Amino acid sequence: MGKIVQRNWLLIITGLLVMSSFAVFFITIDERTNLNRCTYGGVLYKKGDLVSNYRSNDNCYCMGSDKIDCDNGDDFSISYASFSTANLSFSYMYQNYLEANEPDYTRVLSEDVNHGSGSLEVVLERETLCGENNLAPSQVGFYEFRDNSLILTTMTNRDTTLYSKPCVISNTFVIYGDTFPLQDGVSILYQNEKGQLFDLNACYYGSKLYASGDSFKHTSENKVCSCEMGAVICK
Repeated sequence: MGKIVQRNWLLIITGLLVMSSFAVFFITIDERTNLNRCTYGGVLYKKGDLVSNYRSNDNCYCMGSDKIDCDNGDDFSISYASFSTANLSFSYMYQNYLEANEPDYTRVLSEDVNHGSGSLEVVLERETLCGENNLAPSQVGFYEFRDNSLILTTMTNRDTTLYSKPCVISNTFVIYGDTFPLQDGVSILYQNEKGQLFDLNACYYGSKLYASGDSFKHTSENKVCSCEMGAVICK
């Protein structure tokens, strides 16, 4: 009888060890995959965790598999009351489609700045929704000079029955006139349609504005200068 009881206990212990081994195995597999995790800004989040300040958005949560969703609704309403279209020529162009489920409205890149006599041209790229056959959405551009900054913004048609494919578009703003209120430290910003501001990292040197990456001559020395992310570097 004692041998039977002992054998039963051995079977129970063996079963528990097997179950523990399986549990450790699955936990290890889970830790080595990102099925229930997300990584952002060097921080590891578990599925369901709030991801702080994700792409300047609030109420963003880890959905697992490195997917982060934000519950911000479709509130793109901002006031254009202080902006102007006076002496502004605005145009837009489709660039390419994106392999993404939705556009990243915080991705804004400066492409070019041309500041000459009588005009200032700024070209930027941003993400939005386009239609079929490379159709960019209809849109309007505005600008405002505020606190030694030129702020550019847009109003874009987001009718999802017409535009449903994430894409990259370019916007070109040309402001005509000779009296731009520019001085040292001036910046060029883009305000997206959620009201978020993005520095286009332009440089102001020798009474002219340059895009990041532009090269130009020093005003008084035999040097070549360049605009590097908003800073003038001369060598």
